[in-house]
Amino acid sequence: NIPGGNSEKMTSMKLETIAQFYSGVDGLIQGSPHPDVNEGVKLEHTEAADSNDEFFTTNYKVNTTAAGEYMAVIDEKIRNQVNAKKESKDMHRLVLDPEECMEYQKVQEAGLSQIEVVALILYTGPMFAKYNAVLRGFPPADVEGCRGNSYTTTVHVLVSGLRKLSRVSPVPPNGLVFRGVGGLEPPEEP
Repeated sequence: NIPGGNSEKMTSMKLETIAQFYSGVDGLIQGSPHPDVNEGVKLEHTEAADSNDEFFTTNYKVNTTAAGEYMAVIDEKIRNQVNAKKESKDMHRLVLDPEECMEYQKVQEAGLSQIEVVALILYTGPMFAKYNAVLRGFPPADVEGCRGNSYTTTVHVLVSGLRKLSRVSPVPPNGLVFRGVGGLEPPEEP
């Protein structure tokens, strides 16, 4: 099983070309972001075909929906309910308040907008599974679970926020960055 995924078997890694790397998000996501990014992010989570479909993430051990996750971030009452709920004896989620995050020094240094903070908070929760599925094209069950929702606006807003944060949060000298690829087999040679 792929950690965090819904697939039944191990998936082979897929490596792309350097040209694909340089094409960035636009090379992976079809379509343009909504002209009103606040409205676009909201619609992608609350009005899309998959908005109310339950999905499960193994790391959070939670069944949730895109609409529920969006509301947990933007609605204080729902956020407090999620934060008070203990998913299991070993698991407790904490959904951050976007308005409080806007006061963080790095957020201010980076010049993040509130919708960028909302997208970053969503990505650090169960929604990572859906965003990664549309970007990676796997696991197949997760891609199918998105029912055509490519979260175009959300992914663009998320990338914008990450780029801004990377400008004020450099990797320390001699620092290493690791990326896990657990649960994936190397691709077969061409």
